[in-house]
Amino acid sequence: MVLPPVESVRRRYLVTLLAQFSRLAISVVTAGVAPRVLGPVVFGNYNFLLNAASTLRSFLEPSAQQAFFTFSSQERSSGSLTKIYTVFLCLQVILSFGLIALAVFLQVTDRFWPGQQVDQLLWITLLDWTMFFAISLQQLGDSKGLTVRPQVISAVVSALSAIVLIGFAVVGWLNFYTYVWLNLGAATLITLMLGQWLLGTHRELCWAGKWHIGNYVRRWWHYAAPLLVYEYYMPLISFLGVYLVQAWYGSLEQGYFALALRWSALVLVFTSAALSIFWREIAYWTAQKRRDMAAQIYQRFDRLLIFLAFTLAGWLAAISLILVPWLAGESYRAAVPVMMVMAFYPVTQTYGQLTTAAIKATERTAFYRNWSIAFSLPDIALTYLVVAPREFLGWNLGAIGIALKMVVYGFLCVQVFEWANYHFFNLNYKRALLEKLITGIWVGVSSVILSILLSMLSALHPVLSLSSASLLYFSLIGLGVWLRPNFIGTSRKEIFSLARSLAQKLSKND
Repeated sequence: MVLPPVESVRRRYLVTLLAQFSRLAISVVTAGVAPRVLGPVVFGNYNFLLNAASTLRSFLEPSAQQAFFTFSSQERSSGSLTKIYTVFLCLQVILSFGLIALAVFLQVTDRFWPGQQVDQLLWITLLDWTMFFAISLQQLGDSKGLTVRPQVISAVVSALSAIVLIGFAVVGWLNFYTYVWLNLGAATLITLMLGQWLLGTHRELCWAGKWHIGNYVRRWWHYAAPLLVYEYYMPLISFLGVYLVQAWYGSLEQGYFALALRWSALVLVFTSAALSIFWREIAYWTAQKRRDMAAQIYQRFDRLLIFLAFTLAGWLAAISLILVPWLAGESYRAAVPVMMVMAFYPVTQTYGQLTTAAIKATERTAFYRNWSIAFSLPDIALTYLVVAPREFLGWNLGAIGIALKMVVYGFLCVQVFEWANYHFFNLNYKRALLEKLITGIWVGVSSVILSILLSMLSALHPVLSLSSASLLYFSLIGLGVWLRPNFIGTSRKEIFSLARSLAQKLSKND
């Protein structure tokens, strides 16, 4: 049987980017619907439980997902691997619900999920696992160079889900349970459609073949053994800040933090579009002993995505003062300072996701484990210090304290991984860092100008003031790229070449 060809990197990225843009547009339209209708308390509970479910799932995950994606990317046909991973996921689902049942039996649920209802905990856990299955199937497609259809399916289902969400809000049906069921239905639909396409239509690539358990277990152990301690340790550290905010400040403060975290994630549209493709190409070319090709891919994606993250973060921080109370409602006005800080968290995340993907795709897992655990020790102390009330010798900063810790300390930590990757690929880290510092200064100045202009236009309707000021902001960013194309890792000659290529394609279509 003839296997389907691998889709080109450019096509995969462009389609993924367009799909992410469509989801971004949908998210912008619906960003204030659920927070406004549910209110900070219910919205905070929803996100706390979702974080808790994700942490429990991560705690049960000994690097299997990352090994699965890496190995699947290195092989054209890997049905045996898919079967083994599917069985493992089913065992994880059973174990996670078993642990919840044990907590209920021992009557200790309030210790782990403060102030939460057991039925809501069960629904959120089911939702988290269903979304994870959908993501895993999408990554399976990415690993085989089949990205286009999964992205289209995901974008279409997201659009349908947004329409239903708005409808529920209009007729007064939107509450905790209907919000969960809506997201669960969307994730289930994506899972079923991708499952049929990948495991049925592309069975030869993704499902057919005899079981080779011993071979993959040995490969997994070589890959995952250095990460086992880290995998069981770090999810708890990551969840610590969210848990302490819930325990000491309650669902209202949790709602403020959840809004900031959810909205800041919209900035990751470009990184999300590229990450699986980036990981797959690094893993593939490294396996082919072509480190030079992997280096080119790393540097091109690194420069472009960091620049885009800086640009969108500066914009989101500047407009937060108007955007949050207008879109989410006056009950979230206290969340504005948290939002302004968390707007820059996607910069740290972009650094972290790219550097981590490159390290794991090249199977340098021991290095990643050692440094991550070393960074976690100050992280624990900082988390306690910024969140704890003054009577417990803390700074009593609540959600904004967690935001500051995540953005500033996280940014400093990921520089070590960035340096390590530049050294591994024989690239110049100092030059790259200087270029990014110049980028940050340009974006910062543009963001300040945006803030000043918004204050001058405060008497206008929010839509008019935001659109007018944003137009100037992105014009300044565009000017910066024109004056210094190296911001995005290219040259003015390449920009002209791309423009001519696009013009020629458009003229042929006409």
